[in-house]
Order: sequence, then C-alpha cells, then structure tokens
Amino acid sequence: MASLIADGVPPSSILYVAFDEIGSLEKLQDPILLIARWFENKVLAKTFNEGARAGQPAYLLFDEVQNLQSWAPQIKHLVDNHDVRALLRAAAL
Repeated sequence: MASLIADGVPPSSILYVAFDEIGSLEKLQDPILLIARWFENKVLAKTFNEGARAGQPAYLLFDEVQNLQSWAPQIKHLVDNHDVRALLRAAAL
C-alpha cells in the first residue's frame, strides 16, 4: 500500500482486506464480491469501470484468501467483469 501511495495513488482508491480465519466471513456468500461491491458503492461512489475510465483505477489487495472457500471463482468474476487491479497473497499450501 505504501508503494502505491508513494506512486501517487489516492488512499481512497486502495482496498486492503486480510482474510485471517475470521469465522463470520464463512457465513457470507461470496464475501470477496460483497466487500468489493461495498467499496465500489460506499467509498469510491462510482463503479470500478467508471473510475478506470476516468484514470482512477481501484487497487484491491486481498491477504490470506486461501482461508475462504471458493475464493478463486470470486476473484475471476471480479477481474473478468471489472476494470480493477487485484493483488492476492496466500500462504503456501
């Protein structure tokens, strides 16, 4: 995040989520997509695609995604349908 901010990315364009074995996340259906939608609506106040067209792409940083079931299809859907840059970090399995 510090590197992005140092490169001039506004902090409000960066979402960092650590999925460190938080039990309540298991109860949500498609938590990555839900969190991304919340960020799009409540923080950016525009769609990811609108922001990208305006030269303000969103950066989504997801840590420990392996703790979520079905994380890969959610990420694939997100990057296939939205102009975002996603960085994933998972522990070695």
